[in-house]
Amino acid sequence: MAETGFMEEEARTHPELVKLMREELREYLAQLLEEFLREIKPKLDSITPKRLDPKANFQVLAAADSGSFNVVLADRLIAIITTLSVISERSNIRRIIRKPVICEQRRNESEQAFNIRVDSERETRLVELAADVVKKYDLEAMILDGPLIPRFRGAHISVIRNLVEIGEKRRIPVAGFVKRPESGYLFRNQDPEFLDSAILSARLNAGECYPWPPKKILDERTGMEFQYTYLKTTSDRRLLPFRIDFPNYLGDESCKRILEHMLAITDPLKGVPAIIMMADEEVKLSKKLMRDLYAECVASLMSKYPEKSWGVVMTRWGEFWL
Repeated sequence: MAETGFMEEEARTHPELVKLMREELREYLAQLLEEFLREIKPKLDSITPKRLDPKANFQVLAAADSGSFNVVLADRLIAIITTLSVISERSNIRRIIRKPVICEQRRNESEQAFNIRVDSERETRLVELAADVVKKYDLEAMILDGPLIPRFRGAHISVIRNLVEIGEKRRIPVAGFVKRPESGYLFRNQDPEFLDSAILSARLNAGECYPWPPKKILDERTGMEFQYTYLKTTSDRRLLPFRIDFPNYLGDESCKRILEHMLAITDPLKGVPAIIMMADEEVKLSKKLMRDLYAECVASLMSKYPEKSWGVVMTRWGEFWL
């Protein structure tokens, strides 16, 4: 998960402007709802979900996650990336923590290009750690907090290929849990205006997945085949279905066991499996944490460097808490 910046502004927006914004936003959302209902109506009959029962199938389960946070310094952006894996073995919890890394914005690199590079580096390090844990530990399954289907090129593709090969060799199921899927795989031939997860949110009930069996997809960049399905973990319609990615070496029964286990350990309020929530919370870089760390580090250095050099480590927008 990526976080950006420190600044938390106090809103002093004029009341009349707030009123006008409220009217515009409400009108837009109403139009969006009408458009959504028109589009999904002909699609719902073609969707036949599979019903799953929650079942704890694994005694030794691992999850891997990564986080990042951007700090806007005076003349450049930097991002700190963290990576962590949690192994749950019956009642015992083990953690594998990688040393954080700092990415620095290159000269003439746009903010957008920098953020894409940070996203790629973060997900690459996540998959690297997952592969290392699958290789070294006797697991029954590994779940990534993120996609298994590649999003980036270069090193990201290489580490996914390595993870899949290790998982297949060791006969350890691997899956990717995608919290905010932005894919439109299922209805791409129908020129949809909405993403898969939004469309399926109108059809799937708690404990249901679609498509079943998981749909195969060929990633042209790698030549590798993956599988995916969407899983609705709770009855709360405000929570959209999550996409679950699988490598091609898993059969339907192995995929089903992973989905059943996810349902068995899902938090009823957030809809996310407990082990994923644990990894996410322990790797997350909150604004308060990073603000305090930044202030502590700067304060420890100010007595060692002349005042005329301080500007280069100050934040661009002038936030200062020392």
